Amino acid sequence: MDPSSALQELAIRASRYSINLNGEISLNQGKIPLRGSTAIVYKGTLTRGGTEVAVKTFHGTPPGDLDPLKRILREVHLWSKLCHDNVVRMIGISTEFGSTISIVSDWMSLGDAHSYVQNKENDPRPLVSRGERSFA
Repeated sequence: MDPSSALQELAIRASRYSINLNGEISLNQGKIPLRGSTAIVYKGTLTRGGTEVAVKTFHGTPPGDLDPLKRILREVHLWSKLCHDNVVRMIGISTEFGSTISIVSDWMSLGDAHSYVQNKENDPRPLVSRGERSFA
């Protein structure tokens, strides 16, 4: 199976858990992407509605190597099941950027979680909840 058809097959499988947003995202060219160890996060806009989004595009996925794509597929599956006020909502996926599956989520204007809690002006305590249990 050639790499592009394998990518499309995995994207079809990922579409069971999320919406395929191919053709519905424009990347903001003026915004410098954020680089991490496994992915680059671009700021984009959904063409319908103008919602600002983060497009997490994984790098280091050699053409034809399905193992990294399968790990991305597992992340899509797991993220699709998460629903909490303190977890960024996954909107969908795309295969239009970087010959891999990209995960599309809401854009967080205050930045990533690590940077947010490191900023002394922010109080990260509301992010943590003890629930009903008492820790005496």
